[in-house]
Amino acid sequence: MKRKTFCVLEQGNRVGEELTRKKREFFSTEFSDFYRLNWGGKDDPDAFLSCEGLTWSEGRSLLYKEVPKNYDYYIFCDDDIVLETNDGVSVAECIRDLLVTYRPVAATFLDPLSWAFSWAEPSNLAELKLRRAFPIAGFDLQVHIFSREFAEAMFPVIYHGSGRTMWYAQWVCSELYPLKQHCYTEVTATNTRHELHSDFERPQFSEDQKVVWLFNRNVKPGQLGVPIKPEIIIRMNAERCTQSVSKETVAFSKEELEKVYDSNNKDYQNRIAVVDAKYLERIRSLDIYWKISITRLQLLGVHYRSRLRGFFSRLIRL
Repeated sequence: MKRKTFCVLEQGNRVGEELTRKKREFFSTEFSDFYRLNWGGKDDPDAFLSCEGLTWSEGRSLLYKEVPKNYDYYIFCDDDIVLETNDGVSVAECIRDLLVTYRPVAATFLDPLSWAFSWAEPSNLAELKLRRAFPIAGFDLQVHIFSREFAEAMFPVIYHGSGRTMWYAQWVCSELYPLKQHCYTEVTATNTRHELHSDFERPQFSEDQKVVWLFNRNVKPGQLGVPIKPEIIIRMNAERCTQSVSKETVAFSKEELEKVYDSNNKDYQNRIAVVDAKYLERIRSLDIYWKISITRLQLLGVHYRSRLRGFFSRLIRL
């Protein structure tokens, strides 16, 4: 079967959303498809899958696991994201043209209000919008595009949760192919609700800083690993976007991954889309090491110093 150019994979817990139906209409074409997961387990006529009790990263992992593997690209997005073109042309045709022209390993669409562009002044954004594409080090997970080969290596997610759970994928691409992780400006992404995924109380959930620390334990010697703070990524974005993207075709492989990350570790080897008892046992044992890790103690130190400064500032004002 001939592969289509891309599919859009959406997840959310509402039913009957107009945004979802518009996406289905926009992306059901001869070269693209649309799939949805309802993580509330609800009877959702627009959903390809419905499954309750998932974390955000399990939702994306399960979608990738279950959809057909006959696409060149997989575009993941949340259900509150609006994708639009600047000049009113078909958003599906515009995306196809961008992917076929630039052949990214990974990519996203411009959201000027995202934290990833907090470094940019209005004049910087105006200059970026004049370019069809520019390289980017990291970005909001609300829209994340994977080439077929890259998705095979990155899914299922290694450590489940929501915030930062796929920063490792952005870091891998940025380290190995810094000019093949793109941001496209002819399609914009707008977050319409800014709602948090309500998964933090689930037993399989790992907090954002913890998932970064867990991944970084297995980066190769000499590698700094995924930045624990978004400010580092923001600074990298300001520098990276001054360069030009590469249009070279790259077929990502696990052999490439080995250059920066030891994929022979048991956490990577035992990745699972939806957690089971073995995963829970493993993550609970790792939680002990996280709680006594230097990284966590340093973060706690910064937190408490900040609170003390605030306390003494209030005392002085009194």
